[in-house]
Amino acid sequence: MTAEVHLHAVEDVSAKLSQAWQFLSGEQRSFIFLERHEDQQAFAEFSFFMPMEVKAEDRTGGVAVLIPREDALRVAAYMFAVEPSEVQEADLKDACAEVCNVFSDCIVMHVSGSEDVSIGLPAMADLNCFVQISKDSAVSAVYKSNIELGNLVVVVYDVLRQPS
Repeated sequence: MTAEVHLHAVEDVSAKLSQAWQFLSGEQRSFIFLERHEDQQAFAEFSFFMPMEVKAEDRTGGVAVLIPREDALRVAAYMFAVEPSEVQEADLKDACAEVCNVFSDCIVMHVSGSEDVSIGLPAMADLNCFVQISKDSAVSAVYKSNIELGNLVVVVYDVLRQPS
């Protein structure tokens, strides 16, 4: 959303994302704020979107979590306490939806400022849906996990409603 991104908020969000990933996957991983995010982020096999709304300001937006298969397997195996080879496709989707849910909670400060935020439900976005969200929205923040372990990306979108 259009709330200003301050250094302390960036550091706080990065720390929260790292803690959340460790809780969800059992793996330590840092997240960095990308100062330049003009490039469209790449679609991932497990791309999830969480809609958000700041009713007091009539603003909508959301959070996308772009999860490559390797990370989806890692988090699902940890969540369900099974070997990666035992993870079912439905388990991958459930685990990634939970990652989106938890990460969205870490991102709320980018969205809300001091206002209450209404958060929807995480939904898996196919390529067409992802392209449409990217086309109709402005990116206000991007966090990316350290590259050595994967390309897990969290994107904060801002969509301003047009007056009726």
